[in-house]
Amino acid sequence: MEYKSPEDGLDIDAFYKAGAYAGLYKSYGETTDAIKADIVTGELDEVSHIWLGALSERVEKQRMVRLLENVGRLSGKADREFADSVLEVRNCR
Repeated sequence: MEYKSPEDGLDIDAFYKAGAYAGLYKSYGETTDAIKADIVTGELDEVSHIWLGALSERVEKQRMVRLLENVGRLSGKADREFADSVLEVRNCR
């Protein structure tokens, strides 16, 4: 997955790259059509993908509070490290 902020441009190469990523993701299902195409092309659910949404420069205060609350619930070392990475990116802006 490649993240594009609202300020990033979308040129023809980025368009084709995103389509290629979606096609590869869909093709990695355990069986034929295991990953439905509508899942690949749909919008991300804000609650389930709160970490991706946090990378936007337009994060609302309420969403950031929910994100920080989620950090406290993380139990795995890798999950906490991923959360720290997202928060570091946020702080660099």
